[in-house]
Amino acid sequence: AAAMENEALTSGYVAERLQYYFNLLDSILFMMGAILAVSFFLIYAMNIIPLRRLCNAAKHFSIHQKNEPITLHTSDEFGDLAGALNIIAEDLNNFDDYQRAFISNISHDFRSPLTSIHGYAQAMLDGTIPYEAQEKYLNIILSETDRLTNLTSNLLELNSFNGDNVLLDITTFNICETIVQTVNTLEGTAAKKEISFVLDYNTQKELLVEADESKIHQVLYNLIDNAVKFSHNNSEIKISLRKKGAKVFVSVKDSGIGIPKESLNKVFDRFYKTDISRGKDKRGTGLGLSISKEIIQAHNQTINVVSTVDVGTEFVFTLKYHSKKQEASS
Repeated sequence: AAAMENEALTSGYVAERLQYYFNLLDSILFMMGAILAVSFFLIYAMNIIPLRRLCNAAKHFSIHQKNEPITLHTSDEFGDLAGALNIIAEDLNNFDDYQRAFISNISHDFRSPLTSIHGYAQAMLDGTIPYEAQEKYLNIILSETDRLTNLTSNLLELNSFNGDNVLLDITTFNICETIVQTVNTLEGTAAKKEISFVLDYNTQKELLVEADESKIHQVLYNLIDNAVKFSHNNSEIKISLRKKGAKVFVSVKDSGIGIPKESLNKVFDRFYKTDISRGKDKRGTGLGLSISKEIIQAHNQTINVVSTVDVGTEFVFTLKYHSKKQEASS
């Protein structure tokens, strides 16, 4: 009987211990489940939710509506991505304004010569302008058609720089000679305003660069032509060359009307003209500086401007230097 009683006690003790361990295991499993659930929730809250917000916001980006900024109070990769998407959203928001301004500017630049052409042609047809005076107005019509042709050509050229695959005919040439050729082209226009050119090559007559010569000639023409337009009578335009390391710095500096400080960051925009320049550049298209910037950037170089109203303006762009040692080694 005693043995049976001891066996019963032992069995009960064992059962109690087993139950204790089962309960402990259940508690551990429950705690692990709770920890996993909290971890999953945190992962979901920290990753899935912001990712979904970013995806939904990106899906609804449009140029036809105002894109609200994405607010994520985090400094991790999601915060960086939200910041990048906000920049895109802002650009899309500004695109509509840019498009309106672009259409307004191009419409104005086309309408003005077309109005003149139509008006003078109509006046000649209905006899308002007598036959003996028609030559004068035919020359005006011809000049206005040249203006339209120039504007169309500039637009087509500017459009060709919109892609990354800009075709450049890179050669090695003497930038000093290119400057002289450009100055000679504009010498007649400058002489009418008694403007003289000062060429500062730092005692160098030859400075070789690697670039597309025809396009760099166009850049120089645009910059020097601008300098002539906005320079005062009986003044000078200084064109300088400086070599620094692997770059050649080309400077075109005038002492003309200058550019207002608030307009400096816009001078390379398409069709942009400052208020004080409009009266002096009635025949300009507002595309010359924009084309110049596109050409220089296509060469992986830079162009900058510094200016002070009533003091003058200086444009500086860089080109890749080519040394004669390179020719010898090749």
